[in-house]
Amino acid sequence: FARRGYAVVIQDVRGRFASEGEFYPFRDDGADVLRDGYDTVEWMAGQPWCDGNVGMFGGSYSGATQYRAALSRPPHLKALFVRESSADYYREWVYRDGAHEFGFSLYWARVIAATDLPHLVPSDDVKRQQALFDRILADMPQWYERLPLYPVPFLEGLADWHNTWLEHPQDGPYWWRLGIDRHHHQVDVPIYHQGGWYDIFLAGTLKNYMGLRRRARSEKARRAQRLVIGPWVHGSGNINKQTAGGYDFGPAAAQEFNQMRLPRFDHWLKGRDTGVVDEPPVRLFVMGRNVWRSETDWPLPDTHYTPWYLRAGPSGSVTSLNDGCLAPTAPVGAEPADAYVYDPDHPVPTLGGNTLGIVDGVHDHLRADQLSLTYTSEPLEQELEVTGPVTAVLYAMSSAPDTDWVVRLE
Repeated sequence: FARRGYAVVIQDVRGRFASEGEFYPFRDDGADVLRDGYDTVEWMAGQPWCDGNVGMFGGSYSGATQYRAALSRPPHLKALFVRESSADYYREWVYRDGAHEFGFSLYWARVIAATDLPHLVPSDDVKRQQALFDRILADMPQWYERLPLYPVPFLEGLADWHNTWLEHPQDGPYWWRLGIDRHHHQVDVPIYHQGGWYDIFLAGTLKNYMGLRRRARSEKARRAQRLVIGPWVHGSGNINKQTAGGYDFGPAAAQEFNQMRLPRFDHWLKGRDTGVVDEPPVRLFVMGRNVWRSETDWPLPDTHYTPWYLRAGPSGSVTSLNDGCLAPTAPVGAEPADAYVYDPDHPVPTLGGNTLGIVDGVHDHLRADQLSLTYTSEPLEQELEVTGPVTAVLYAMSSAPDTDWVVRLE
């Protein structure tokens, strides 16, 4: 960016590394009482080395700071390039559609607390606390199996916001205040939303694109939303890779990150005609065919929503608790229910997928299938592309007062 003629400012958010104050995730970055994003943008715009046109880039939490800064509409903010971030911190960061994203949330809280120790403990105690966190890292498999989940003792007094998250397992005003999706109408800036099929925040990337495409403050902003989805796991270092987990998607999958970003900023900050406004608004990687394709919107306008039904087996194809069938036709009459025992001391492992902090990407699920209910279709007679929103409707009951249901499509 500097070689391209940009002045680049990298900021530590409030309470992190070289910045003073208290870190509380998401709270101070947006349009609440404290508006750190707004203040930073406007401070930069007033510097003698700035021409008054400011853009933001970054991903993950640095993507969240962009989305939240956009809510306050700094006058000199001209464009964002957000890599892999969320719209709803309840449903996409902590409780995935209501189920606690335990593998990620505990991992992330531990990383934040460990790297924030100079802010959190006296200077003469940092070394001892760091050694404690090193032992915790080595023992993470045991911490994942520990009950009860709340409170997390090694975070008390250090990252109490995580235990506060656990005190709010239901969606509601606490989460609404922090989120982006309820406030899309406040945003008035062009945004390039970059996500990965195996990224933990994919749902938020799609939700922010769709919401701002329809509800951003001005027609100019609505028309200036762009979306790209590649076959990537989370992280900027994975965009220039053609593998995700154990699968190679071919050389077309790898993209040069700056070649994606620089033309956007050259247009929106420098006024150059780089062709970005004439591009189709959606670009996605079709896995299996392993090719890129442009589209006019998301969900894809020519999507055909097709119901499939969980049916009694056996399918004869999977070693699982039931070996059920998946069929495009509903049962004519009653079929027997399938059942399983959930043992919190031996939960079904998450083996890949769009996760973070644990194994992600494409992986063999046979070990998990053996502990699960599975439903498998007949061999397909022709190619089938599944690109778009997928919803599972379950009719179920549990002997437990509360439980989570997890459905995986492969």
